[in-house]
Amino acid sequence: MRQFLHTLTVSYESVIEGRPLMPLQGCTSLHYHNELEILLILEGSGECFIGNYAGTFEPGDIFMIGSGVAHAFEGLSENKTKATSIGFRSDFLGKEFIDLPEFHKIRSLFERAKSGLKFKNKLNTELGNRVNELEEQANINRIISLCNCLDMIASEEDYQTLSTLDTINLNSKVHHKLNKILEYTANNFNRVITLQEIAEYANMSIPSFCDHFKRYVNKTFIEFLNEFRLSYACKLLIESELSICDIYLRCGYNTPANFNKQFLKYKEMSPTQYRKKFNTLYKLKNSISDAA
Repeated sequence: MRQFLHTLTVSYESVIEGRPLMPLQGCTSLHYHNELEILLILEGSGECFIGNYAGTFEPGDIFMIGSGVAHAFEGLSENKTKATSIGFRSDFLGKEFIDLPEFHKIRSLFERAKSGLKFKNKLNTELGNRVNELEEQANINRIISLCNCLDMIASEEDYQTLSTLDTINLNSKVHHKLNKILEYTANNFNRVITLQEIAEYANMSIPSFCDHFKRYVNKTFIEFLNEFRLSYACKLLIESELSICDIYLRCGYNTPANFNKQFLKYKEMSPTQYRKKFNTLYKLKNSISDAA
C-alpha cells in the first residue's frame, strides 16, 4: 500500500504544498489533487486560499481539504511555517469497506470536506498526538491510526465551512494544465486578466479555453475569478482599515462601479454594508480572545 503521510517545513516565500508524496515546489501555487488532506499548522502564520475562500492561518489551526478543492497556503515574511500534512484517497480502505454503516460519519466528513473545513484549536493537541503516533507506525497500525484521526475529526462539531465553489472534476487528463491556470490566476488576480490573456497562457483559443474551464471547474473563468477576488476583498474589509478604493484596486478591479456591482451580485450587499456587519464582529471576537 502506498505511503500516505509526510511532514513539511517551508520558508516564508513558499506555499505549503498539499500534494502527498510530491516534492515541495517552493513557489506560491494554487493547485488541487486527488487526495483528501488533513493539515495541522505547527509554526508560523500566513494567508490561505481554499476554493473561493481567502483567510489566514496560525499555529494550532487544522484544515481538512477535499479531493478536487483548489487551495494554496502562503507564509508571512517574518516567520517560517511548519505543518504536518496527511494525504489519502477516500477509498484507501477499499470502496466496499468505506461504504459500511460504521463509516457513515467519515463518509459525511469527506462530503463536507469538499467545501474545505477549518477546525478550532481545541482539537489540535489530541489530534497532533495521534498524527505523531501515525508517523512512527507501519503496516496495519498506521491505517488504524488514520481511521482514529478521521473519527476524531468527524465527531468534532466546532468547525468552519470555507468555500462555496464546486470541486474540480478530476476525471481528466488535463490535471497539470488546469493547475497551471489556477496558479496563474492566484498570482495575477490583483490586476486585470482578460480572456485573451489567460487563453493564450493556456495555449488555447478563447472558445476552447472557456469550454475547457467550465467543463472541469463547473464555473466560467470570469465567475471563478470574481469569486476569488471578492473572497479576498471580504477578508480585507473585515480585517483591515484599508479604504474601499484601496481594496478594490488590490483585488484587480479598475473601477468602483464594477467592484460594487460584482460585490452586490455575489454577496447581496454593498462593500460598506458588509464591512459594517462583519468588521464589528471580528473586532469583538479578537477583543474577547485577547482578554482570555
